[in-house]
Amino acid sequence: MAVTLISSVCFFLSPRQYQAEGFLQIIPPIASFDEKVDRDLFETIIISHLQMIQSAFIAKKVSAAISAKNVKLDPMELEQQMKIARPPKSNLIAVTATFSSPDTAVNIVSLWIQNYLASVRKSNINVALSQVRNMLKKAQSVLMEVQAKTEQLKMHADKMTPLVELDRGVDNNQLWRDIPTMPSIKLKPFSSSH
Repeated sequence: MAVTLISSVCFFLSPRQYQAEGFLQIIPPIASFDEKVDRDLFETIIISHLQMIQSAFIAKKVSAAISAKNVKLDPMELEQQMKIARPPKSNLIAVTATFSSPDTAVNIVSLWIQNYLASVRKSNINVALSQVRNMLKKAQSVLMEVQAKTEQLKMHADKMTPLVELDRGVDNNQLWRDIPTMPSIKLKPFSSSH
């Protein structure tokens, strides 16, 4: 009876703990509308997001942001008070914070998710920039090849004698007599068949 009484008193006198919970949904990568989701690839993506959201650098950033609001939290202590899990067979990630102040719990979950999304955006921007740089390099090499071929064609065109000289005119009889004897032109006789 005494133990129950002491437990009750300790329970009522101890500070209350509040829980805040946030969810992230991982969207499956689909190339086209009719295409099915590659389950193995999607599972790998969910696991990588789960590991990234649990990383210590997010705890460090959230700890610094909370400390600016006059709530002192060590990153290691913050990581211990956070629970990040994936509900079974889902594409959700649950971020749960338990603290003595409800506002602090909500604020920490919000900051945690914001910092995670900022890190994902930064990573996506870096990947996109890398892809753009590769595309530019390929486009530059193709452009250089096309320019080289154009220069070669110009050089060949400059070396060739013109077939028709405008100052002699197209109606010049001598020109028309010279055309069949030119080595690069072979005229085939015209035949009409019904």
